[in-house]
Amino acid sequence: MKILNSINRCYQEQLSLNEALKKKVDDIIRTKRKEGWHYLSRIKSPESYALKIETGRVDNPARIEDFFACTIVVENSNEIESAYELIKSNFNLIERRPKTDDFTHKSPESFPYDDLRLYVKLKSEKGLPPESAFNNLSNVIFEIQIKTFLHHAWDIATHDLIYKGEEISWAKQRVAYQIKAMLEHAEISIHQIEKIKESVLLAKMTKKIKQLNQVKEFLMKNWQSESLPKNLIRLSESVSFLLEQLKLNSEDLQLLLDAESRENRGIHTSNLSPYFIIIQTIINQNPQKIRDFFSNENSISKIVIPNEITTNDLTLKEDKIIRF
Repeated sequence: MKILNSINRCYQEQLSLNEALKKKVDDIIRTKRKEGWHYLSRIKSPESYALKIETGRVDNPARIEDFFACTIVVENSNEIESAYELIKSNFNLIERRPKTDDFTHKSPESFPYDDLRLYVKLKSEKGLPPESAFNNLSNVIFEIQIKTFLHHAWDIATHDLIYKGEEISWAKQRVAYQIKAMLEHAEISIHQIEKIKESVLLAKMTKKIKQLNQVKEFLMKNWQSESLPKNLIRLSESVSFLLEQLKLNSEDLQLLLDAESRENRGIHTSNLSPYFIIIQTIINQNPQKIRDFFSNENSISKIVIPNEITTNDLTLKEDKIIRF
């Protein structure tokens, strides 16, 4: 499109300053953000800048608030407050939109764009003269959006359908906002999952879930939290599968572990993880279960046997073990 010389000149006058600002902000947020958060930033293109000026909604074309803008994407709505606090502690907050969490401009039957937007400045560094290059950067207002991965995915998937292109289609926009409504409902469900799970409609149990909970309780009873992985579900699944293959249950395993621990092994073993302590315990206290497993020609399952495991007099079938 044709960009007027005066608009292009105004754009170019802001460009280098905002490029330096982008580099500074990128460094700050990438260093401070939580692991798992996504971060992206951009500087407005000349065409996008010109189109914004043409809307007539920009009071000062030389100081538009989103010439440089960036986005922090968090796992779910529970993390938005953490990102908000990170921004407030590292930048000077000028304005927040929406102003509060409990008020919205949107009617209940509509789903317009309403992610949290913060308008901020860099904090001035003490001891620098007012005219320093850094303090020049600290005079520029820029935008930080905070959104969840679900909303970010919606933005990516539908942005060009709604805001770009030659076709103005009610149907396209209708479908895009129907999807946004579904994602908002999903976001609410994630945010309130601890309450939703108490619903009588969800008060159900399966045999597998019951077994996994029994194994999890067994693990938490016998080991301190620092000895267990953060992903306790995965460990519970691995132990549950092992017990299933050996035709044992968590009560059987507790008896074996107690006997092993009385011999100053079991939970007192320091060179094995809880999973391999369990395998060593079964080998020591009920080796017949291991023999039965090896003799079962119908099973294609394998047991992991690392070098740290003592196999005693067991004859191992190489096609049923994983060594390392």
